[in-house]
Amino acid sequence: MNVSVKELKKQALALSVAEREELAESLLESTHNKEVTEIDRQWISVAEERYEYLASGKESGIGESDFFSKIEEKLGWK
Repeated sequence: MNVSVKELKKQALALSVAEREELAESLLESTHNKEVTEIDRQWISVAEERYEYLASGKESGIGESDFFSKIEEKLGWK
């Protein structure tokens, strides 16, 4: 196969959410040599949902430093 990773990503992102989840599961299994668990599937679903929100502009997310500041604050590290 002579397709670049960039082209594969482009094609993968054009798939439906369900198809991307199936592809992600297969790729995870191939790299970890173990079956994807139900918890893994749930995390994949959450990641896909978050990606869709960010890609659609429904959410803008927060910057890395703000993210870690909020985590540190919640954990009482500040």
